[in-house]
Amino acid sequence: MAPTDRHPETIRSAQLYDALDLRVEKVPHPAIPPKHVAIATKFCGICGSDLHIYHDPGFAMAIKYPHPLTGCTAPIAFGHEFAGVVTELGEGCSGDLKVGDKVAAMATLTDGTCTSCIEGHDNTCSQLGFVGINTKTGGMSERTVVAQESLLKLPPSIDCDVGALIEPLAVAWHGVRLCDSLTPTSSALVIGAGPVGCAVLLCLKAQGLTKIAVSEPSREKRNFVSRIGASATYDPIEADLPSEIKTTFKDGIDVVFDCAGVRTSFDTAIACIKPRKTVINLAIQTAPVSFNLMPMVLKEIGIKASIAYTKQDYVDVIEAIDGGRLHAKALISKRIKLEDVVEEGLVPLHRTRNRECKILIDLEL
Repeated sequence: MAPTDRHPETIRSAQLYDALDLRVEKVPHPAIPPKHVAIATKFCGICGSDLHIYHDPGFAMAIKYPHPLTGCTAPIAFGHEFAGVVTELGEGCSGDLKVGDKVAAMATLTDGTCTSCIEGHDNTCSQLGFVGINTKTGGMSERTVVAQESLLKLPPSIDCDVGALIEPLAVAWHGVRLCDSLTPTSSALVIGAGPVGCAVLLCLKAQGLTKIAVSEPSREKRNFVSRIGASATYDPIEADLPSEIKTTFKDGIDVVFDCAGVRTSFDTAIACIKPRKTVINLAIQTAPVSFNLMPMVLKEIGIKASIAYTKQDYVDVIEAIDGGRLHAKALISKRIKLEDVVEEGLVPLHRTRNRECKILIDLEL
């Protein structure tokens, strides 16, 4: 096909070659395989996983070997939290999706044949991969190509900036959904007020909870979560958190969401939670974490881990935003140009006690 307004010959794209080596370059427009869709990317968020891959050679090594589903190696097109407008439909696309539709993209890549996929838990696929991590097309590009089945149309009430937040909110929503005993009267503790912790807070509020405590050492972040709905905040360095939690919440907390993933956060979770309740881990650990099992055993605490999301989580998040229950826009700290992704995006997010929550790349700047 000859280049058109919908299909330019080249596009700007953030290409990751290695740790600390992200380049914004002109690259060919990605091919559009059958049953795939090209979208003009409007916004892409910067994720904690992006930080890990960019800064940590151990994580970056994953892009040096062919992924089993894509065969891709570095350079890869970065970015997996994105939304945009459909520009082109590949051969074999069906349904009501059409050029001009606003869409949010699920970034997960799955084989569809393993036990997890067959049982409907494709987020734990044995060969799980991600668009923007294991592909030559990604959200930090002017055009992105994804499978039609991975796209969800956005209702008129949701603009593409908020659409780019659906991916991290779906991560949080999935973690919250794993605690099936939650009710609006439940109490919750979120440990860590990074983007995932803040998203968990908003998802809990969307499900009607009002007793939500947040533990976070950064004063700026504590102030931020107070503004978006935390009922109590604590500095885990200065406070005797288990004692203060039990003073405020009587016998302890009904569910704890660990969004920090370090030894101290796990110990805090076990100390603060009520007996026979559940701790849910949403953190990505960059190194092994050891802990003492006995406090957990003596209280019969359940531990669950949460990874990514399913399509139902996306559907639920879109419905919650559209219905006014989930106030996603509160997460946006600032918008930057693609060319500034390192200096105004990855670098400030990596700083200790940074003030940013979610930085969006505006592909039209």
